[in-house]
Amino acid sequence: MGSTPAPSTDGEFAVFTSLRYDPQLLTCAANTAASSLSAPTPFYLLSHHRDRMLSAAEHFSYPPTTTALLRDLSTFAQRLNQAVDVSGHALIDGQLKPILACEGAFTVEVTPVPAVPIEQLFPNALPSAPASRGPEDWTIVLDEAPTAPSDFTSYKTTARKMYDDARMRAWIQSFKERKEVLLWNEKHEIMEGSLTSVFVLKGGQWVTAAVGSGGQRGTTRRWALENGLAREGAIVTGDVKKGSWVVVSNGVQGIWGGWVA
Repeated sequence: MGSTPAPSTDGEFAVFTSLRYDPQLLTCAANTAASSLSAPTPFYLLSHHRDRMLSAAEHFSYPPTTTALLRDLSTFAQRLNQAVDVSGHALIDGQLKPILACEGAFTVEVTPVPAVPIEQLFPNALPSAPASRGPEDWTIVLDEAPTAPSDFTSYKTTARKMYDDARMRAWIQSFKERKEVLLWNEKHEIMEGSLTSVFVLKGGQWVTAAVGSGGQRGTTRRWALENGLAREGAIVTGDVKKGSWVVVSNGVQGIWGGWVA
């Protein structure tokens, strides 16, 4: 995955999301149904991403002239398609980062990403632990220090220092590493991963962190809840035990699992 846009030096920030462009989604009925368009789209959970950007923009009091782009889903999709065409990545999988500034500037970064199976994007159930750990499995770690919940942990913006700090403490040096760090607040409640939503098996049910913990309403998190794959609830650091299997997800790679170290 590519680098996250940084806030400007004068403290300004923009709202953004990260979503997958994938031609195989054009024949995926689940994606068409979830994306609130009348025709298939190559963008993963398109309307979920639009909704999260619009919610953030409204929370930070963006003017109507700026949010108009997000209110029309077809226009938003058209702008994403234009970005893919200009980038030259029209025939391969890509990560798109639409970024919207308060004054109305709208840019889209496009980065190639590896292919993933459609079952990872729209599973029938959250993935259970494999019989044994393999060399390609992800490693999940708890952050070494708490993170204070704020508007910038509740909404996805380019102000990402708290996530960058957590990744540094976990010695994650590249977005290509198969490693994720889970942030937690002063009450020892799990908030989310630095790049993912998180799901923990409790009492035979998959549970994702409650919004009240301070984390974001991730797009794949929302889809999993809408489709009964998990429920929302409190997860504390003690629930994330070494050697256990947890599930993580995001709008670029879909839904997968890893082992807690």
